[in-house]
Amino acid sequence: MFSSFIFAGTYSGLTLLAGQTEAPPKVISPVKTISPQGPTGQALASLAADCPNSLVLAGAQELVYRGTFQEDFLSSQVQHARTWRVESRNLVMAEDRGFKVASFTQIRPKELRLPGSPVKDTTPRVEDSGAPAGYVVISSINPNGQCQSLEKRKRPVSLEGIPLRENSLFVGLPLDSAQAIEGWKSQEAGHPDWNWRLAGREGVQGTRCVVLEGTQTPPEWEKPRADRPTWRRKALAWISSTTGMIHRLEKTYERRDPARDYISLRTTYRVELDSTLGYPGQLFEDRKREVLLAFQTQEDTLALVDETNRNPRAFDALVRQISTHLSDNPSTPYRASLQGVLRKIDLAKKGELVTAVEDEPAGSEPVSGPALGKIAPDFLVPSMDKSGTVSLKNWKNKPILLLFYHPDSPSAISSLAFANEMARENRGKIQVLGMTVLSNPRRVSAQKEAMKLVFPLVDGSGLKISYALDSTPKWYLLDAAGIIRSVQSGWGDEMKGDLIRETQNLLNTR
Repeated sequence: MFSSFIFAGTYSGLTLLAGQTEAPPKVISPVKTISPQGPTGQALASLAADCPNSLVLAGAQELVYRGTFQEDFLSSQVQHARTWRVESRNLVMAEDRGFKVASFTQIRPKELRLPGSPVKDTTPRVEDSGAPAGYVVISSINPNGQCQSLEKRKRPVSLEGIPLRENSLFVGLPLDSAQAIEGWKSQEAGHPDWNWRLAGREGVQGTRCVVLEGTQTPPEWEKPRADRPTWRRKALAWISSTTGMIHRLEKTYERRDPARDYISLRTTYRVELDSTLGYPGQLFEDRKREVLLAFQTQEDTLALVDETNRNPRAFDALVRQISTHLSDNPSTPYRASLQGVLRKIDLAKKGELVTAVEDEPAGSEPVSGPALGKIAPDFLVPSMDKSGTVSLKNWKNKPILLLFYHPDSPSAISSLAFANEMARENRGKIQVLGMTVLSNPRRVSAQKEAMKLVFPLVDGSGLKISYALDSTPKWYLLDAAGIIRSVQSGWGDEMKGDLIRETQNLLNTR
């Protein structure tokens, strides 16, 4: 079905059958074996002989992975679990000097439950929460499986959240059998290197696979600090002995809160290769056109949001471009990615789409938003009511309701009015705090005066990364210890009822 393979042979003298010859990638220095467990001696040498040292893919190929993503909140204050079904489509596009892979991940709710309870939780699902849909990710893949995003402006990727923007279906392969025996590293932008070793051999759906074990551990994991959380990631990858493609992948993320020796959050991502298809001629071109348009309009939308003086008509031009495509071209499995871009554009026009750009290399800490059971990040931000700064510590030992909002958003009036109602009815019991993402004191103060708001407003525009703001309004309900009890995105009657109920439950259990 496939006319040619993109990569063939080993790294030395690597030939790209799509066109030209490319210099071998930088040799990755071997590392010591991760742990004393695992195969040794002849068994390890046999595994190393089976482990491929190059990735073999075909142009016009689509890899579809399906599985689950699960979050387990394990702190002493909150124990909760929730699970989603995952589908990741990966379209391989041949280039003159290699290949690119376009990835689009979708999620569906599976169930939400309390540990030990057969009753399903009725918490609003992800797609009902008002958060933007998944992103299209296009990456260049080098011969040993390492990815590099082709985003124009690099944006932080959360390690804790649902992996919608992370292409994790390729792993770095060893350069040769000697490196496979010793163990090797692979790089990931903004995070510590992955340390890999051979762990065994196992068949997956009739395919002979070598099992790789990887760990990614920042220094703070072994030497925890009292002023910030620490984390680590583990991975098991079942790769084909002949192609280097992943047939099954399990990734686990674990977090420990500051000054704690137990795991407070664990996320598990499990997927398996469900289908590998090659699309001839026009069928491939239809898919390629759709996913490239989704990526380009997504990038253009995010760039417009980043601009200080953006032209609203530019959003309308993007909508027309997508609408023309939708009406003139046949639908493909990537049609949902374009619908997701349209949703982002709608949020951007309302001033509710918030982006964060990674201007500096990330350190060893994950770029992640706060989650249930996690202590809310403290901050020191300017007050929009008066001179001076405001911190969460100003309301120590008191529950807090944070509202992140944009003053010019259509939902601002109704969400601020509700927050004002909550502040009046729970005066002395809970502190409501308005976190504007627009640094315009005159505009914010005028709105507060016109609406007769009784709660303080502060500049929250610098908290886009630490509070994972991809849209507004967004609500965080904190208990008296600063632990997050509820996270809600968007606005509507159902959410209003949820916030009232959760606030009363919090006050009744104090």
